[in-house]
Amino acid sequence: MLELAELEQAVRAYPFPDALAIIKKDSERFSLIDQVFYLHAPEGIGRSKLAAQAEKRLGVAMTGRNWRTVCKLIELAKA
Repeated sequence: MLELAELEQAVRAYPFPDALAIIKKDSERFSLIDQVFYLHAPEGIGRSKLAAQAEKRLGVAMTGRNWRTVCKLIELAKA
């Protein structure tokens, strides 16, 4: 679990440089920085093979949150 400061750092580091992966769609972008896996899937997470297989391929337990939820969690944690 990320602490508030780590979550805030993850938001500040929001990347999406070009990356290559066998299972990603051309429209998807991703980056792995420290403990955070960023995925931009404009066609939807439910249609993404990368989203479906990321946990297995990275070999770690993952939980996903959309960008609005991450920002709201930071807002609530600060309150």
